[in-house]
Amino acid sequence: INSHLPRSISVNGIRLYLVTAEKYELVYRRNGIVTEDDAFRILNIESPIIIKPGKNHFSFKWQPMTYNSYVLASVEIQWKEASFFYDSALLRKPMIGLHIQPSEPTQLIELNPLFLIPGHVQNVRLVFNSVSDIITEG
Repeated sequence: INSHLPRSISVNGIRLYLVTAEKYELVYRRNGIVTEDDAFRILNIESPIIIKPGKNHFSFKWQPMTYNSYVLASVEIQWKEASFFYDSALLRKPMIGLHIQPSEPTQLIELNPLFLIPGHVQNVRLVFNSVSDIITEG
């Protein structure tokens, strides 16, 4: 976010509206205004957020579960009782997009024994190997 204000401000929240490329085209033909219902995912940063004069960099955590093309359709900044929107369709600026590529998972789950006998108590060995994937909680 590039701020042209002379001093730092504290905002209540920043929200990014991600829309699939197909949905974005439909919204643009309809009226060009993206609503919360149109968004595939809304990425949030909660308060307090300090925006300093000049360029500001923020991180949003998101782990996509499907591959697709997404458009950053709108950015909302909530400052006290007001909300300010950067809408990519209305401002006629270059659009920012994400293209999530499909990948082959390398996780491996091993269960021994392969067959369980109903009605009997058995010891089971379960091994989970992440190989080269990065596994996070959740």
